[in-house]
Amino acid sequence: MERIIKLLSILILTLGLILPVYSEPSNSPVQSVQPELSNCIKTYPIPYDKLYFLTLASLNEYNYDIKEIQTKSGYIIFETGYRKFLASIVYVSSTKSMLKITPYSGNYDFPYNVIQNIFKYIETYQNQKY
Repeated sequence: MERIIKLLSILILTLGLILPVYSEPSNSPVQSVQPELSNCIKTYPIPYDKLYFLTLASLNEYNYDIKEIQTKSGYIIFETGYRKFLASIVYVSSTKSMLKITPYSGNYDFPYNVIQNIFKYIETYQNQKY
């Protein structure tokens, strides 16, 4: 009888530890939202060169580590400490340009605030004269 009680208590304890692992995840506000490609592209009403320099300034502002800069082709490779990203600046017209920030590996499971911070910085300073 004593052996059955021990086995049942071990079984109950084991199930109590394993079941929360297999339960559905809760929708807590702490979880990060994974961006889609459409959320990683933004068009600005500013010239190409100004957007390029604003992108560099935003990366510097948030202390992201810039790995490579190509001014002719318009891309910047930077690292946020745990992941590499590719920022591509595209010429649309003389008064319009587009910024596309994508993960270097192509894996979109990163916090959206990395991209959001850069976009907010550019929106804040796009109307200033330099």
